[in-house]
Amino acid sequence: MGAYEYAPLAYVLDCTNAVWTTGGSACWFGDGGTSADDSGAARSGGIGDSQSTWIQAAVEGKGALQFSWRVSTESGRDFLRAYLDGQPAGALTGDTEWQTCVLS
Repeated sequence: MGAYEYAPLAYVLDCTNAVWTTGGSACWFGDGGTSADDSGAARSGGIGDSQSTWIQAAVEGKGALQFSWRVSTESGRDFLRAYLDGQPAGALTGDTEWQTCVLS
């Protein structure tokens, strides 16, 4: 684990211009020890059947949002989904490697 394990999300993600909110059945936290580029990541606690957890970043203005993501779930049963302005924009399921997602 890195030096910033369990640090505030905005700090670990190096994105202090976004308003971060989280909710659901498990907490989200900054994890300085796990990321695609070893710089830090958002991580959720574990959830069980029929549970969900979410994280949201609110930003203003036009542009593209790029991030790396991965998931470890029951393939085809559990999903990590990305939404842009409330619309589905991507999903991962199973046990994946880091992938880049660009939303615009």
